[in-house]
Amino acid sequence: MKIVRSWPAQVPDNRSYVVDDLPRLVLEDYDLSPLCELDDDVILIEWDLAASEEDFVRFADAVRDDPGRVVVAPYRLYLTTESQRPFQEPVWAHRRPDGSHVDENEPTCAFFGFGLTYFPREIVQAFRASWQGHFSDGSFSGWHRNNVTHEVPIVWDVRPVHLHYDVRKLAGLPPIPRPRPNERPINPQDPARAAWLADPQRRREIDALLAERVHAARRSKHENVAEIDRQLAVRGYQAKG
Repeated sequence: MKIVRSWPAQVPDNRSYVVDDLPRLVLEDYDLSPLCELDDDVILIEWDLAASEEDFVRFADAVRDDPGRVVVAPYRLYLTTESQRPFQEPVWAHRRPDGSHVDENEPTCAFFGFGLTYFPREIVQAFRASWQGHFSDGSFSGWHRNNVTHEVPIVWDVRPVHLHYDVRKLAGLPPIPRPRPNERPINPQDPARAAWLADPQRRREIDALLAERVHAARRSKHENVAEIDRQLAVRGYQAKG
């Protein structure tokens, strides 16, 4: 069994990450396809997750209980996907069949972020044999639910830390301005559009719709995505992808 750390070919600006001696699995466009070339059972931890020695030991022990199954560790999400705003309540990365996030100590999930995940070799090979596209958490966990099992165990006595949070705010430093993902720039010659997007209520509506769009896209609900895009367009926002 191998333990590796995924690593983006280009580390995003203004992001915290872990530097250690684990072998790095370098990914283009966050495509985990290089995992298939390892030809082994693999414990993978992502580039922006920190784990203690005790976490690794406990996670490996949980894997040995049944080495033929996928196992995941829980980790907190601190910022929303689209707007990068802090969640007001604890949100865990893994999801139920309806796409909602699991609560703390829920024993299993249907869909999962990779974070800290154990991949049995045979399951990875079966996935690659049936899916030649982008190897992402969405494509793999969706395939796994349809072809292997509906329930993936979550090891709650292992708690890696997702470093994607606003550490500058904790240090009392001013925030770094960041572009809003997938947002068409405001045209300064279009005062009506600028006024719409500057309105706080409209911003809240757009953020809520973007969150719904992410969930719908993960579940391949294309009709829902199209309807959400229509509602976004009415509010002066054009989503991409």
